[in-house]
Amino acid sequence: MLNRLRLDDLLRWRQQTSRKPLLIDGARQVGKTFLVERIFGPGNFRSVHSLNFRREPDLCSLFADSLDPRQIVERIELAVDSSIDLERDLIFFDEVGDCQRTLDSLKYFD
Repeated sequence: MLNRLRLDDLLRWRQQTSRKPLLIDGARQVGKTFLVERIFGPGNFRSVHSLNFRREPDLCSLFADSLDPRQIVERIELAVDSSIDLERDLIFFDEVGDCQRTLDSLKYFD
């Protein structure tokens, strides 16, 4: 039931014409990552590009020089070795709380 409610929230966010970054907050080990990477993402986006800041702390360096979204997306493309279409792809920052600079950058994304 809870997963269905969260999925409905994500689907409403997906339908917005101008999507801002979305933060999913909740207790650990309740299925947030599973919901995004396995259920919501694949069914609604061409690709899901996941960056886990706990597993790969060096990813924080992608945000060190600039908070400009275009530059950040270019660096992410290099890190994941894939092009990203912001209209058709989902960028998922997992464990984003482990990298304050990444959280700071979210306010600049349109």
